[in-house]
Amino acid sequence: APLDVRALATPPLTVSFNTGDKTEPLTIPAWNFTMSPLKEIAPRGVAKDSNQNAFMKADLPPSTIPTKDLQQQIWVLAITLLILAILWLSLKGYLFVLTRSPFQQAYHQVKKLRKHHNDESAFNHALQAVHRAFNRLAGHALFAHQTDQFIDKHNEFSGYQDQIDSFYQLSTEALYSEQKVASERDFDQLLKLCKQLAGAEKLALKKS
Repeated sequence: APLDVRALATPPLTVSFNTGDKTEPLTIPAWNFTMSPLKEIAPRGVAKDSNQNAFMKADLPPSTIPTKDLQQQIWVLAITLLILAILWLSLKGYLFVLTRSPFQQAYHQVKKLRKHHNDESAFNHALQAVHRAFNRLAGHALFAHQTDQFIDKHNEFSGYQDQIDSFYQLSTEALYSEQKVASERDFDQLLKLCKQLAGAEKLALKKS
């Protein structure tokens, strides 16, 4: 290793590769580089005892690349993507889904399914949406014989006992009776129930 900083160079080197009767030369270009000692140069006799160690030179700090402009571009891109995502969620109707009550969500689901009332499975999906709203509020799968307990726990729905019982009766007829054919009036009944229960729930939240 050199004792001082030196600029060195290796001369160009030509290497030949033989394959059969053919020879292919390859020229490695000259390489210029700088070489420096790893340790601080010290006079003879210094740092020879156990109490004094020779000073190890620190590595050269890496050259930094300015990234301010790149960071600004990344921030602009991230904000643009966030705005586009919010707009997409808003157009799809997903933006305020988490803030809606269970019956508000069921109302919007049934309203979309009503457009496909001629589809035999649409009404079953609508019933399932309303059942999910009841189940979410109850904290478990709520069956027809448990509605009294449900209303005792959620007094805001006490004025809609008959409508809730009618829903479970309608659900039983649709799910277990082959003769039941859903009509637009059946969808309207679900929409009315969801709207009433969502309103009662909202009113109860204001009073609390």
